[in-house]
Amino acid sequence: MSLLGSFAHKPMKKCWTYLLRVLKFCVQTQELCLIYPRSRNDFTLEVYSDADWGSCKSTSRSQSGFAIFFNGLVHWKSSKQKCVSLSTCESEYIAASDAIKTTIPINRSIFELTNLKLCEDEDLDLSPITLFEDNQACIKAIT
Repeated sequence: MSLLGSFAHKPMKKCWTYLLRVLKFCVQTQELCLIYPRSRNDFTLEVYSDADWGSCKSTSRSQSGFAIFFNGLVHWKSSKQKCVSLSTCESEYIAASDAIKTTIPINRSIFELTNLKLCEDEDLDLSPITLFEDNQACIKAIT
């Protein structure tokens, strides 16, 4: 869909054919769904991020995405990166960074909803965030 959307400003007949295929697929598979099982630890934010380095042939930008779980899926995003990455590690690092930047406000919101402070002097910690990343060079750069 995102690839078709990039031709919205100047559609071609071929795009219309592909759009009809996508719509047919959506109608035929509307009974199917994804089920995400609950996490083993209900009070930990788990973030999975990944990137496809240089996947856009016209701009050489990478596609990245992430999913955030807190006792089930709470947020996800998939998009082209805003800059051209020079390596797989850099592309994965940008994806992980974007995921964590999105997770921090969610973590604060969960903290506020689950820990009502009785006194302003209380020193309570936010719940830990676990990031799952598959690129070893990126993992070494982060840690």
